[in-house]
Amino acid sequence: MKDILHWLNTNSGAVTALAAVAGVVITAIYTLFTIGLWRQTRRQAEITRHIFEASNRPYIILICEEPTDTESSGYFSFNISFQNKGTVPAHLTQWQIDAKIMDLDANWDSVAPIDPLSTPVGRSLGPSEEAQLPISFNYPWLRDSTLPFRLVGRVDYEGVASLSYSTTFDAERVRGRWERQGYKII
Repeated sequence: MKDILHWLNTNSGAVTALAAVAGVVITAIYTLFTIGLWRQTRRQAEITRHIFEASNRPYIILICEEPTDTESSGYFSFNISFQNKGTVPAHLTQWQIDAKIMDLDANWDSVAPIDPLSTPVGRSLGPSEEAQLPISFNYPWLRDSTLPFRLVGRVDYEGVASLSYSTTFDAERVRGRWERQGYKII
């Protein structure tokens, strides 16, 4: 034991330097672990925020429904159903549609709806609430046309946090019924 103490006293400068280097290395390792924990905590907070936003926002879907007035002379009418599948109210801020029909040469020609076109803008939909928007075209032959009729549109809306969202939709009617409908929520 005396030998160890004598050696430490003789080499005290070297022992102190070695202890200081060991302290620096250990501090560097702790710093790296702390930075890693900070990054993971920040990432976890971001994931939690995304989960919260996804579960507390409106989700508007649009569905074209079969014509409501098939006997009306001179008009082709149907409803677009706006449905809020989210957990918070949605305030509709913008709306646009584009209607086209394929001609006999397989080209898409624009078809204008009857003015004034109804608009859902300014309306709010609560969770699980649905609203109907009637749309009419002055082309009665569209009702039973064998030519594809396509309706493409977009609705923009806000949730309770005033974040902006949008849903685009695409519907196609062939041979008197809606064959294909789809939407994408952004």
